[in-house]
Amino acid sequence: MSPCIISKKDKEAIETLRKAVKDMLTPYYDTDFNLLRWLQGHNYNFDVIIPKLKNHLLLRNSWDLDNLASKPRNHPLHTYWKAGLTGPAIKTPNIIVNIEQTGRNDYWGMIQTFSSSEIMFARTHDLELFLRQIMEMEEKTGQQASVMYIMDLTDLKFDKRLLTLLTGPLANISTFMSEHYVEMIHKFALVNVPSFMATIW
Repeated sequence: MSPCIISKKDKEAIETLRKAVKDMLTPYYDTDFNLLRWLQGHNYNFDVIIPKLKNHLLLRNSWDLDNLASKPRNHPLHTYWKAGLTGPAIKTPNIIVNIEQTGRNDYWGMIQTFSSSEIMFARTHDLELFLRQIMEMEEKTGQQASVMYIMDLTDLKFDKRLLTLLTGPLANISTFMSEHYVEMIHKFALVNVPSFMATIW
């Protein structure tokens, strides 16, 4: 493992946060970079971070998230929401690339077929796969890593269902991701964008 590149100030903040949640942290999740992401995502405001992190750690325990990435990706929803992890970026260091076939995914059919809790749990499996790869990269390089999330909008159709999805179920999933997987995604990139997206955006 390469030397861990974290500033002294961040190290001190990480230790403060670690002590605040030590009774809930598991050895798997207890890494400097995992805690650093929470600090970065909430501007080092411990009054905000600690309750949010405790809530996430409760979820990790309830859903056995530490072990989820080791289990088969075989929820029925995964038949329709394909995995998109491709591996490390070639030219950009410390980045894991995920490509989602957003335009061709039948999100409307998914929400008609599966409950919101099932969708969240199935989606969490992918998020834990992201986190596992990030943690492995960080362990190897000693540097903070993150995900580049590419959304391929090929065949995306503009209709009432799309607007409902964007303001409802998909917005809820996005909120869940940002609440529980803070600073894990480096940036989103849209490709094959239809012209009508300018109207929505």
